[in-house]
Amino acid sequence: MLKHISASPVRLERVVYVVAKTDSHSASKAANNHEELLQNVPHKFYFVPRAREVGQSYWTAAISTVYALVYSLSIVPRESPGVLLVNGPGTCVPLAISAFLFNVMLVTKCRIIFVESVARVKSLSLSGKVVYPFADRFLVQWPLLSDRYRLCEYHGRLI
Repeated sequence: MLKHISASPVRLERVVYVVAKTDSHSASKAANNHEELLQNVPHKFYFVPRAREVGQSYWTAAISTVYALVYSLSIVPRESPGVLLVNGPGTCVPLAISAFLFNVMLVTKCRIIFVESVARVKSLSLSGKVVYPFADRFLVQWPLLSDRYRLCEYHGRLI
């Protein structure tokens, strides 16, 4: 997605990456891509607990999601993002909920953009189903999903 952003006419003031504490690969990849594509744009990283680890039961995931939400509630007002671009279950749901809550309370004015996984061909992910009702834009990477869900936008493969 950084390649698309760097090639667009949009000029970024700064970029804040929020990565799961257990996901060192994504943090490293984001840092390398940022240096390559957006070297003149200041950036910062936050490392937060995952809402749900792969294979974790839904019952214990509810507890870890609340914990991740508390973390996210401190990041959103501090950074006051204009746009929140999310695409993964580990951190995106608590961040999106936080941004939505602060928008409702008129603390921030943040557009929430969710990018569904390319692996989701026929139905939305659990994260997608949670974020779908309050996302400002909901991007999918298969035309079938935009046919099934009226708020979904298909613009081709993004990731």
